[in-house]
Amino acid sequence: MKRYDYFKFLVIILMLIFMTGCGASTITTPSEPVINSFTASPLAITAGGSSTLAWEVFDATSVSIDHEVGSSLALSSTASISPTVTTTYTLTATNAAGTVTAPVKVTVSTTTYAVTFDSQGGSAVSTQTVAAGGLVTEPTAPTKSGYTFDGWYKESGCTSAWNFATDTVTSDITLYAKWATANSTYTLTMVVNPTGRGTTNPAVGVHPGYAANQVVSITAIPATDRNFINWSGAVTGSGNPTTVTMNANKTVTANFELAVGDSYGGGIVAYIFKDNGNGSDDPGYVVGETHGLIAAAADAPDQMMWSNITNTLIGTTGRAIGDGQANTAAIVGQTGCTSGAAYYCDNIEGVYSDWFLPSKDELYKLYINRVAIGGFADNYSSYYWSSSEFNEIGVWYGNFRDGSFTNPSGKDHPFHVRAVRAF
Repeated sequence: MKRYDYFKFLVIILMLIFMTGCGASTITTPSEPVINSFTASPLAITAGGSSTLAWEVFDATSVSIDHEVGSSLALSSTASISPTVTTTYTLTATNAAGTVTAPVKVTVSTTTYAVTFDSQGGSAVSTQTVAAGGLVTEPTAPTKSGYTFDGWYKESGCTSAWNFATDTVTSDITLYAKWATANSTYTLTMVVNPTGRGTTNPAVGVHPGYAANQVVSITAIPATDRNFINWSGAVTGSGNPTTVTMNANKTVTANFELAVGDSYGGGIVAYIFKDNGNGSDDPGYVVGETHGLIAAAADAPDQMMWSNITNTLIGTTGRAIGDGQANTAAIVGQTGCTSGAAYYCDNIEGVYSDWFLPSKDELYKLYINRVAIGGFADNYSSYYWSSSEFNEIGVWYGNFRDGSFTNPSGKDHPFHVRAVRAF
């Protein structure tokens, strides 16, 4: 080769190398498909029910779902499925770069629960059957004249809303409709007395949203061992069921029969006044009404003397039922009385301030019903003060271990104290 041709050839080779380095395209590696979503709705069904698969895939040349859903599926679509057993479905997306998969599990249950809808005066809503662990299908909203539907709630008082997207069914349930009205904010509050001895319909609690002058039926439902007595508050009388007219916010109390041992009036019902026959009614007994004694729930924290005045005769204290309150007033009314059993009872603070030291006969009623009342001492020093004076230095007391109420004791001895009040 001539020197000139050799040099020309070399220049051409160098130019080709330069052009290849500066202008050639970069080789790109293909990427795998992308599964953007793969879901089933609902995720839990009953045998014989159906669910819907939905998916969205990018950059795939083929899409398939096992269990005979399909092998040549669109990149984005849905498919209805009806598995008879719990099944995990797998979506497979493929292209030249590779294959990716995504699973979704559909639970099939043979356990079902009834979901009942109480429209609380609105139009009827059909009961649903839902698989254990499944979601409730939100029904078409009911209607009620003069009201606006304000959602479904877990209790009739409408305080906890049901979330149809997340709340699952684990037992038979009832959902309650809440109503709002533009022309009223009247509220009905239902109460029972004593607590736990019955219930009401509408249920115990606060019920807002009644229209002006709406007539509401109310019913008292006593516990199996009690009787309904009467209504108090915005409704009186003993009719059951009865009605209340909502021309204002109303509170209605259903009063049920009291019994010894009930929690009531700041303590425990200790004795109920009664007709003892032959005209010898307990003082405070009223035909058709319930009255009696309430004992404090516990003894005074410490044993104590009857009074810090230990040798002065009061001379006016009685022993009978009904005497305890006057006895207590006489004891603490002594000049210089600053401590002792009666003083302690008279100075109890709280919701009720009319506590007193029981008379001898009132104390004996506490002893008779001591098991139902509870909390009394039962040992060698189970002595309790009454407010009934025996003489200037002695007072009647009760032995709650053996029931003896005979021998008086000196006023300076430390005994147990249980306060009472009348109702």
